[in-house]
Amino acid sequence: MSKIIAKDSGGGTDFEPVPEGIHVCVCDAVIGLGLQQTNYGPKEQVYLRWQVVGQTVDIKGEQMPMVLGNVYTLSLAEKANLRKHLEAWRGRKFTETELAGFDIGSVVGAGCQIQVVHNQSADKTKTYANIGSIMGLPAGTPKPAVVGQTIVYNHDEGETTVSMSLPAFLRKKLGLEVQDKQREPGSDDGPKQQSNTAPAPDVPYNDEIPF
Repeated sequence: MSKIIAKDSGGGTDFEPVPEGIHVCVCDAVIGLGLQQTNYGPKEQVYLRWQVVGQTVDIKGEQMPMVLGNVYTLSLAEKANLRKHLEAWRGRKFTETELAGFDIGSVVGAGCQIQVVHNQSADKTKTYANIGSIMGLPAGTPKPAVVGQTIVYNHDEGETTVSMSLPAFLRKKLGLEVQDKQREPGSDDGPKQQSNTAPAPDVPYNDEIPF
């Protein structure tokens, strides 16, 4: 599995949105999207996804963790949103060594708090749940456990068993064939995976930084 390295180089759904407010979350997926076309030209991008602890959504009769995702430019430049969010999450700035090459996949399994804000589409028919801010967990907060399996995937791996489980909107971004049985683009509910292991024990999360 290739690493997803960031460095300082100098749509709407019919699913219920994550409620507004501050939520305890845990990162369950990091997907390297490769070069994507943006309003500022082609940019390397990465998609991060978090499970919202204690919130579920009904997917075809099955209760699945509610999730929240965000696409970032894969950059740790000073003004990059990815750098701002990661530094706020970990509670300290990156060192010069880390800025030279940081494996984004290391955030998988780390807990945080996310402030969710709602925005509406131009025609007022859809509500979008967006990330207002990210911060670390308060000292002594139990480390949240991921429900199901975590995912770390980079675009250069091509078609794999992991990529086959990705939601349709991510497969489309990756240039992979979208299967008929994939969920609707943007559903962002992730693959239906059941954990074969017991949940992590409820122990204090006392690490100096989460990743």
